[in-house]
Amino acid sequence: MSNGLKVQKRDGRVESIDLEKMHKMVDAACEGLSGVSASQVEIQSGIQFYDGITTAEIQEILVKSANDFSKNKSVKIDFSLTKRYTDEFQTNSNVIYVRTDYLDEFIYFKKGDSRDNLKFSSFEPYDYFKISTTNTIKYKLKFGREEKDENSLLFLVWNIFLQNDESLDFNTLSFREGQLPIIANALSKNDTIGLLPTGSGKSVCYQLSAILQPAISFVVCPIKSLMYDQKADLYSAFFSRINHITSDDDGEDKEKIQNEFRQGKYFFIFISTIHTSIQWITIYQASI
Repeated sequence: MSNGLKVQKRDGRVESIDLEKMHKMVDAACEGLSGVSASQVEIQSGIQFYDGITTAEIQEILVKSANDFSKNKSVKIDFSLTKRYTDEFQTNSNVIYVRTDYLDEFIYFKKGDSRDNLKFSSFEPYDYFKISTTNTIKYKLKFGREEKDENSLLFLVWNIFLQNDESLDFNTLSFREGQLPIIANALSKNDTIGLLPTGSGKSVCYQLSAILQPAISFVVCPIKSLMYDQKADLYSAFFSRINHITSDDDGEDKEKIQNEFRQGKYFFIFISTIHTSIQWITIYQASI
């Protein structure tokens, strides 16, 4: 790759500057130097090309920069989004590498038999999502003619869960009887029992209360089919950071979901009463 400038070689020949050759020269200058990043050496060298510059000058500048970088005790960060991750971090442990992760998906294997022979299961996307948690919030909501907290909650319900439901209109949207007190009480961090008839919107009460807290939530559900329905409904609203553990999952699938939960991949997770042991919950809460 040439940018139009000329360089004078040691034998007197004049050629266009080839940046690829310069990169190779930097790699050669860094060879054998512990903790030296080639791209950082190029940046630190501050080399300024001019028409007619000699290869000897370029080499001298780069070698000096490599030596200076090696002796420098400051934090060394090799930042290059045009490069991919390699094993160079293992040989240069005092350099922090920032690269582009080019892996979009990986092959997920499951144990095929009791001898731990692996069998292909699926292609899984790399998931870099992670929920950040902090102390929960004790909301002080106010409702009434001059208070707008109810409208704010309706706005959130609409935008998170209902905007794709063509049968509804935001201008006529309102909470059903009993929903607002349950949501307000839960968001105030009070122990809450909500008793509502079937089909009256109990789900939105816990879902909105859970989402508005900077925390991970457990949803204990005694009916397996209800877990599937809840997950399907939320997925249809493009709210996919949820999962469930049921008796239909084999041991390896359960372990995989638990590990993903521990890594902060889900806002909340549906579990049956059999998985509500204090030990199970404590272990995974502590690891998030």
